[in-house]
Amino acid sequence: MWKPGLEKAVERQMRNWELSRSQRSAEAAEETPQVFPFIAISRQGGSGGLTLSRELGEQTGWQIYDREILDYMAEHDAVQKKIYELADEHSEGYFESILKSLGFEGRPPGSDYFRKLVGSINAIAHTNHAIFVGRGASFMLPAEHGLRVRVIAPEKMRFEHYARYSGCPLEESPDAVRRLDADRNGFLRDHFRVDPASPEHYDVVINAENISMDAAVAMIVAGLERKTNIRVRRPG
Repeated sequence: MWKPGLEKAVERQMRNWELSRSQRSAEAAEETPQVFPFIAISRQGGSGGLTLSRELGEQTGWQIYDREILDYMAEHDAVQKKIYELADEHSEGYFESILKSLGFEGRPPGSDYFRKLVGSINAIAHTNHAIFVGRGASFMLPAEHGLRVRVIAPEKMRFEHYARYSGCPLEESPDAVRRLDADRNGFLRDHFRVDPASPEHYDVVINAENISMDAAVAMIVAGLERKTNIRVRRPG
């Protein structure tokens, strides 16, 4: 069940996306890269990864695509069609090749939802700078084009953070956070055959207990600039 306002949030993201593309096309810009530099955030439940992504969005001016928005895009055919059009990719074979590159050649690539999710994330990455939160974006996009971030924190901190921001009673938050982790980890293991907790899958691992939000944002922006050789333009 979608939260109130999600459809409007998706429409707003799409309008911003389309405006950004039209502004770029009006400029005498350099050739557009195949995949724009991106930030992909994986996080433990209650670790503050979504809050961090919003701070990064403020600092970079990049669009944020969180789990709910990505799910919405994958499950609504009209939205899926629109983002394919914006990405100038109309061939189903193009997205089939992405699935093959992820190691799904020769075996079923999962549900129709998953195929659409892969298409959505790749279409976005081919159209604009983006901050992806969850949904395995770290494993769907070419690592050399972006920064893959993992956000962790001690359980006690995560339980308290989750209770504070979700409205869940504190005594119920441990079960809720563990279910959330099990769901996220199960999705990644089922589709990518990886252990999401392994640091080898990420460029930066942030422990929210030891690193402030400002320091984490600065670290990620610096890492992105160094890895992709771009200069992030701060808004304002």
